[in-house]
Amino acid sequence: TTKTKTTTSTKKRKRRTSTKWDRMVAQLQRYHKEQGHSLVSMEQNPELATWCKTIRRNYSHQQQQQIQQIEDDDDDTTQRRRPTLSDDKLDLLYELDFVWN
Repeated sequence: TTKTKTTTSTKKRKRRTSTKWDRMVAQLQRYHKEQGHSLVSMEQNPELATWCKTIRRNYSHQQQQQIQQIEDDDDDTTQRRRPTLSDDKLDLLYELDFVWN
């Protein structure tokens, strides 16, 4: 029974994350269409700017983890993992001229 609850909780969390991703990407697409760029400032749209900052931070951390794993050849999965960006999500952000720094 506990295993079922964990699985259900994980599915709900993934669904909620995907929904937020879809909502925020839609906002970024509208912003890009209107402004001609994807460098969102806090003054223009605090929620979207914060989301973009989080995406940048998570991606940077993801890159650092990959480099560290290669250098250490370490498979330690006990470290806290941040959400990773799939190739599809990265492609979409690149299409929107996402600013990574």
